[in-house]
Formats: sequence, C-alpha cells, structure tokens
Amino acid sequence: MALILSNPSYLWLLVIISLFIFLHFFNVKKKSVQTIKFSNFDLAKNISKSSKNYLKLILRVLILILLIFAAAGSIYEYPGEATNINFVLTLDTSRTFTQDEFDIIKESARDFIQTLPQGIKVGLVSFSEKSRVENKLTSNKEEIITALNNLQLIPQNERNIESSIAESVQLFLEEEQRVIRTRRSTTLSPQKVIITTVPKVIVLTTSQKPIESPLEEGIEIANSNGAAIYTIGVHLNKEEPLEKGPQEQLNNIAQSTGGEFFPIESKTLLEQAYRKIARITSGKIAYELRNPLLILVLVLLVVEWIAEYIRFGTIP
Repeated sequence: MALILSNPSYLWLLVIISLFIFLHFFNVKKKSVQTIKFSNFDLAKNISKSSKNYLKLILRVLILILLIFAAAGSIYEYPGEATNINFVLTLDTSRTFTQDEFDIIKESARDFIQTLPQGIKVGLVSFSEKSRVENKLTSNKEEIITALNNLQLIPQNERNIESSIAESVQLFLEEEQRVIRTRRSTTLSPQKVIITTVPKVIVLTTSQKPIESPLEEGIEIANSNGAAIYTIGVHLNKEEPLEKGPQEQLNNIAQSTGGEFFPIESKTLLEQAYRKIARITSGKIAYELRNPLLILVLVLLVVEWIAEYIRFGTIP
C-alpha cells in the first residue's frame, strides 16, 4: 500500500500550515495579555479559554492539509485482484540474441497477445542501446501483432533497460491520463466519484547476458508509478555458458517491483512463462483521491460551522 502524488510540487504549501499555527498561538498569547484589562475575572477567564480553541485549530489545519494533498493529485495504491490489466511488452532487439532466438521470442509473444481476453490493452517497446515506442496501448490485437512482426534485431550489443522501463511507464501514464480526462468529461454518478486506474504490468524480455547499464532508476520509476515488472531472461544457445549474475539482476528487477522472474532455457519454458503472465489477475490497483479529499474538506467545514454556532450562536 502506498500514497502516490502525481504533482508533488504542491507540497511546498505545507509551509503555510506552520505559519498558520504560529499565528494562532501568537494571537492566543496576545489575547491572554489583554484579559488583565477586564475587571470581571470570570469574564476574562472565559475569553482566554475561547481564544485558545484547539478544536478549531485542529480542524483548520486538517482542512489545509487535505486541500494541499488534493491539489498534489494524491493516488492511493494497493495490491489486489483486478478485472482488467494493461500490459506493455518490452523486447530486447540487441545482438545479444541470435536471429533464431529472436524469432522464437516473437512467436511466443504473438501467442501471448492472442491469449489475452478481449478488451485488454497492450503496448510495445523495443530497446537496445536506445529504447523506442513501437506501438501505444491498444486493445486491437492485429495492430500490436503487426508492430511486433516488424521488429528487427539491431547490430548493437548495448542494452538500456532503464530507458525501456521509463518508456513503458510513460505509455501507461498517457493511457491513464486519457481515461481520467474521459471520465471527468462525463457526468459521474455517486458510485463513480473515485476514478480507478488499471493495474500496470511490464513484460520485459531480454537475454541472460551481463547487463552493464544501471537499473536502480528504472526500478524507482516503475515503483513510483505502480508498475510491476515481469522479467523473462532467455538463454536458448546451449553452447554458450550461462552466467548467474544476469539472473540475479533480472530477478532483482522483478522482486523490487512486485513482479516475477522467469529464467528461460527452452521454447517450451518461454511459452509457459507467457501463458502464466497472461493469467495474471492481481496487480497494483490505484484510486484517485482528489474528489474524496474535497468531500472530506466540505464535511470538516460543516463540522466547524456547527461547532461555532453551538458555541457562539453565529456562523462564521
């Protein structure tokens, strides 16, 4: 479970709260000094008590905090069962694969796409030294399969996995913003006040050869945007030695983001891995909290007004 802020730059407004609290207690001290001017001790005592009014302070500070977090685009994320998941296939197109290996991977990826239920959206990102968006998220299977068929190996051995994760996450964010804009443009019923974002899964397929590029930032990008990464490390060439280091790196990516690592040494294992990923029903589910926070602010304002009316007979 986590709280994600889509616009954390608004958090600087929290400084205003400390200023507000300082002014409150400064005003309390000022009024307490003034009470000595009253000849009626009981009246002075009552005014001094009313000037402190800690309940009002707590309510107003809470209201300010809720407004700031609403402005910051708060999203509550938690693991759970999902009826719909967005996938991004992130495929290694470097020469760390042989052409035969790459053809097997594309064939298995095509079967994966065909296995998915209708309506599931899939995007495609390729990477070697640089990453590239081959197709944005779409529920059109033929479109994504055509983009997959057009992929070719690039004569480079470098692999920028970090960049590929960032590109994949960007596809999710673009789709998420499109859905949110669409829902906000329609009339929402009370049951739809909270906007649900679809869980995000990156299926990253690469070779089990040493990974020299950094990975930490890519893992952080995935985690901060609620994307789980399922890594598939392919090693089909029996003549080459298998190193444990790359397996540990790919496993770390998966475990750090809530995904799973699949070490692949045969076409059958590759097909099984894709089939297992296609059956995923759990993911990171998120709710946009802006509307609930604003409703809570309204409730607290009403509570404060009622408290003021009960105490002084007037509404501020």
